[in-house]
Amino acid sequence: MRKIYLLTLMLLPVMLAATTLTQCLQAAEDNYAASPNQELFGQMQDITTSSLHSKWYPQFNLSANYTGKSESTAISLGTLPFDVSFPEQDKTSYEVAMNLQQVIYDGGTISRNLKLADLHTESSMLEVETGLLQRKTQVTSLYYMMLLAQRQQKILALHKEDLAAELRKVEAGISAGIIDKTSSLLIQDQLWQLADETFKINYQYDECQQKLSKLTAIEFTLEDSLENYNSELYIPADINRPELEILDKKQEMELTQTNLSGSGILPQVVASAAYAWGNPGYDIFSDEAHTYYRVGVYFNWQLWDWQSNQHSRKLHSLQAKAIENNRSVQQQAIELALIEKDSEIERLQETLNIQSERRDLLTQITAGYEAKLEEGIISCDDYLQQFNKQKEIELQQSASELEISFQRILKIFIMGGEL
Repeated sequence: MRKIYLLTLMLLPVMLAATTLTQCLQAAEDNYAASPNQELFGQMQDITTSSLHSKWYPQFNLSANYTGKSESTAISLGTLPFDVSFPEQDKTSYEVAMNLQQVIYDGGTISRNLKLADLHTESSMLEVETGLLQRKTQVTSLYYMMLLAQRQQKILALHKEDLAAELRKVEAGISAGIIDKTSSLLIQDQLWQLADETFKINYQYDECQQKLSKLTAIEFTLEDSLENYNSELYIPADINRPELEILDKKQEMELTQTNLSGSGILPQVVASAAYAWGNPGYDIFSDEAHTYYRVGVYFNWQLWDWQSNQHSRKLHSLQAKAIENNRSVQQQAIELALIEKDSEIERLQETLNIQSERRDLLTQITAGYEAKLEEGIISCDDYLQQFNKQKEIELQQSASELEISFQRILKIFIMGGEL
């Protein structure tokens, strides 16, 4: 018998193992369909960076052309005392060339495009983090709604016991002929109301369980239990929401676009070389196809563009200002939500203090009822009703503790923190 008892104690923690909030949050993150996008964005960024860097490398291309003209070059020397003949130029020309180009200076266009690509990738990754944070908030809400529903189910069960005890007293009085049957009907009506409330709580619990299973891919059973998050909660000192970081990145992108527009009016320097074969080459009087080469440095500086670049810079500057204003609005909304959470936590803490004092009082009353029950002064039903009052306040106190923990976790998520 002793061995069986010890074995039961050893298996009890396993049988009562709870599905924790931490497990649900991790499962929700693993089951979040957009999570692989971060790796995809990283791969896309690598490709974009390589493509932009390649603009600094020499560019090779093969070109060919064939041209027909209505007339060829003619040279008139006037009347000379001797005969002079020039080779007649062909009216058609052709060329095949291998060209090489090398960017020497581009006004910062490539470097600014690299920065723009980095900011775009970072913004995309932050959008994934934003969705994941919203998913974790949703999972936490469902988890604690289930926990609170469990407490409410227990409280309703106590109420049902109290009403059943009261009904037994009334039926005894009816049998003795000292109480009217109406009292029994009134209690039965309360039991029906209680059954309706119980149905609604059970329905809410099942709905939350189905949603939580969908988000986490965890299949809950009747044997599974839940527990309050017991680890220490660290509330961040500063707001670090990914939505705000996204707006910061977008504002920086607009400012980068402003500088990029300015790059269009800066000098551009490109070195060029070509090795070609054709007829004619640079000798326009040659009547045979031959090889030749050309090497040069080209300088281009757009001095006037009808203020096109200026308008583009102004547009991106205004868009950056609009993003900054939107960030201020969102920052204020987060601060207002934090004020609301702090107020709710303070209210719940005060409620918890009141419940704690009332629990101490009811514990003393229950102890007195227990003594009276032992002396035979009161009935078992009277003691049960008082005992249930004590259990109810303990459950209410437990529910308040759950709500405080829940609101603090939500505050951490509002701040952009992690558990």
